[in-house]
Amino acid sequence: MTTPGEPLDLGVVRGGDAAPEPPPADRRERAALAAGRWRWVAVALAFVVGAVVGLVVADAREDAARQGRVELFGGAVQPVVIDGGRPRGELTVTLLNAGDHPVEIVGVEVEGMTLADGAEPGDPVAAEPGVWVTYVQRGLQVDCEGRLPDGLRVRARTESGEERQVEVEPPDDYEGLRGFWYYECQAPRFGLQVRDSAVLRTGDGAVVLGLELGNDGPDDLRIGTIAARAPGFALTTEAADLAIPVGETVSVTTTWTVSDCERALRASGGSLAVRILHGDAETEQIIVLPEAGFTALARLSGQSCPARIQE
Repeated sequence: MTTPGEPLDLGVVRGGDAAPEPPPADRRERAALAAGRWRWVAVALAFVVGAVVGLVVADAREDAARQGRVELFGGAVQPVVIDGGRPRGELTVTLLNAGDHPVEIVGVEVEGMTLADGAEPGDPVAAEPGVWVTYVQRGLQVDCEGRLPDGLRVRARTESGEERQVEVEPPDDYEGLRGFWYYECQAPRFGLQVRDSAVLRTGDGAVVLGLELGNDGPDDLRIGTIAARAPGFALTTEAADLAIPVGETVSVTTTWTVSDCERALRASGGSLAVRILHGDAETEQIIVLPEAGFTALARLSGQSCPARIQE
């Protein structure tokens, strides 16, 4: 009850929908719970962002790996030919850039061969993807006391400036390299060269090549058997025990057939292995076929081998 004139105390009036204010302890618990929820949200977002960044980094690394990968296929390897002559120590290497990015060919290394004093690597050659290029190295010195070369490494520079060394296997089973070795080591001593060649006859699964072998060495020569050193091809000839005086030539008729279609279709060059007779000893000299002669063999492989459909 109130006395007359005393104001009426109605207390605190609240809306019907408002919840009672929690005590201080409850407010602290709710604030802690909300903070905990935001911490978990932040952690989840961090995981999501981390996963995205991880994917981006992984993609970037994969792209960098692809960009740094160098894929080269070997073609013909043979001495340099200028106006019918072959300067000493000069080698050409044909290469296909089979990768996805352009590279520069900046050097070659051959087992048993080094650069002469003062010689420099050849001029860099740009190789676009899917393009054949030719690299020329001058000033090579051959270890004529060592074994025949059977390894070729190419140094290539990527777009990032990094240099990679790539093992390359020419499709002629290194016969071109061996021909270069024989030319460097034995030509001054024996001097047997192909001075001319001509296609005498084609058909019936064979090509008949006429070769003029000249003796440019200091001594008279006798030649023994002649064998093919062209992958996938066989050779027959009646030439045997022919004498070739200094400065003279002899005509040799050779008949070529395909012995292995798979290897013949992949071949990019060919050579002859000629036995040089001197006294009671024999030496084998490799002579690289002229371009016109090997072109006839390439046509023969295309005619003799059935077309293969790639599935």
